[in-house]
Amino acid sequence: MTSIISGLSPSQVASFSTTQISLFATSDVAALTSGDIAALSTSQIAAITVTDIVSLSTTALATLSTYSTGQITALSTGDIAVLTTNQVANLTTSEVGALSTTQVGALIYAQVASLTTSQVSVGLTTTQVSVLSTTQATALTTTDIGQLSATTTGQIAQLSTTATAALKTAQVAALTSSQVSVLTTSQVSALSYAQVAALTTTQASTGLTTTQISGLSTLQTTALTTSDVASLSATSTGQISALSTTSISVLTTSQVAALTSAQVSVGLSTTQVSGL
Repeated sequence: MTSIISGLSPSQVASFSTTQISLFATSDVAALTSGDIAALSTSQIAAITVTDIVSLSTTALATLSTYSTGQITALSTGDIAVLTTNQVANLTTSEVGALSTTQVGALIYAQVASLTTSQVSVGLTTTQVSVLSTTQATALTTTDIGQLSATTTGQIAQLSTTATAALKTAQVAALTSSQVSVLTTSQVSALSYAQVAALTTTQASTGLTTTQISGLSTLQTTALTTSDVASLSATSTGQISALSTTSISVLTTSQVAALTSAQVSVGLSTTQVSGL
């Protein structure tokens, strides 16, 4: 049966009280147009029940205002958590960026996985990225990961150490060299053996900074592939020279054998050589 809402103008819809809106049937909410939504106040938006919010069309949902006290902020965490993946995928980048950290925290794995790369790279703010849970971080696609802004104050550098430690090896391998280079020392320290082993030779040779390399644990050092080791820059101030004597001492025979002549003669200090 067609909802009576379909025959009302936006101004008439806006005249409903919050109590009346809370009593809307699912079909009533489904009948709300973009114009109707634009006419509603934040209180009226908040009155739409958790049961009915999933019936709101993606077109209507995409028109929610996104200023600091706008309509998008009126959605409860309960509303956010029940949005369909299709509804989430159709949010505008502005709407995604306007979500509070509490609202972001309410997103489940499937919802985060449904976000488009544009929603992630353009929509998510650095503050929102910083509060992503381990589950949410692992829901990001490899394409999403590769598009996170790569500056010291950008998105990739704002991932928490726990979120960084939870990244799948495929996600780590999807990082660009620029992203790798801006990871904080805490983030690098959080990487597991498997994650370091997943780094490509390009990521190791053009991504890892000397500061990051100097902070590698012994376990992380042994995770570097022989190709990684051989690709480290061979100057007295380069990557190979940044390895701590402790890291040098745990290099596997294969890793030592992979060292180039230039790395041994120029890059390694006498102290490092004595540690082999």
